[in-house]
Parts: sequence; C-alpha cells; structure tokens
Amino acid sequence: KNIQFRRARIEYSMDKARKGEEKKWRKEERERFEKTKYRWWDAKKKQADQRLAITVQRAFRGHLGRKVAKLRVMQRVEHDSANALVNSCALQISRVWRGHRGRMVSKY
Repeated sequence: KNIQFRRARIEYSMDKARKGEEKKWRKEERERFEKTKYRWWDAKKKQADQRLAITVQRAFRGHLGRKVAKLRVMQRVEHDSANALVNSCALQISRVWRGHRGRMVSKY
C-alpha cells in the first residue's frame, strides 16, 4: 500500500512537472514568435522609413539642382549682357577714335 501511494505521488508530481514544462515551452515559443513578428515589423518599418527618406532627399536635391541651374542661367544672362555692353562701348570708343583720327589726318 505504501509503495502504491508513493508511486501515485511520484506519478502525480511527474505529471505536474511535465505540464509545467509544456506550459513553459509554449510560453517560450509564443515569446519567440512575438519577437520574430516584431522583428519582421521593425524591418518593414525601417525599409519604409528609408524609402521615404530617399524620396524626400531626391525631391529636395532636384529642387536644389533646379534652383542652382536657374541661378546659373541668370548669371550667364547677366554676364552676356554686361559683355554686350562692354563690346558696344568699345565699339563706340573705337568709332569715335577713328573719326577723330580721320579728321586729324585730313587736316594735315
């Protein structure tokens, strides 16, 4: 009788320990799944953030490029107009000088 009681008690304890181990294993498995799920979600979010950052950077760089190109065009136009003014002034001076020289030569 005592042996049967002890066997039953050991069997009960082992059954309880087995259930506890299974419960612990299920909990660890669930936590592992949650970590994997969150890791996947974090990776997706990180990718989306990177794509968004790239899009914003691309738009801003395009804006800066257009702004610089417009500025360079304005500078080129300004330079060309200044160059045209200098050329016309040089032409005027040259014309006046030749006229003066021509009159001086014709006098003598």
